[in-house]
Amino acid sequence: MLFVKCNYCCPTIPNTKQVLDLEKDVVGFKFLGEIYLKYSQYNNEHVLGCYTRPPVKKFYHTGSIYFDGKKLKWKNAGGRSWKLKAGIKNNKFITGNDNPYADVDDPHFYLLYEGDIGDANPKNQ
Repeated sequence: MLFVKCNYCCPTIPNTKQVLDLEKDVVGFKFLGEIYLKYSQYNNEHVLGCYTRPPVKKFYHTGSIYFDGKKLKWKNAGGRSWKLKAGIKNNKFITGNDNPYADVDDPHFYLLYEGDIGDANPKNQ
């Protein structure tokens, strides 16, 4: 059997069967001024799944939003992960102090919905 190494593939994440349904289809998110688009979904959920920042040139341009136990997390293709807290009223995920970019002005994930892509300033920011 031949195995192909994929440097920028979606990271393997636990399949916990947990859900986070926002009642809207999330198509991506904006993080540090860059747009990450949904690449695939696990368990057909609205938010959980793999996202990429095209063009994918570095391991941190690909990652997954998932549950690790009861904690919501982000994990990039390089294996770096950090906690996320749902700030649904503000259409964002608040990143934890374990985020390596926590000292940046606004290190949160701003959710993008259908119709947000292409806007200079998404509706939820």
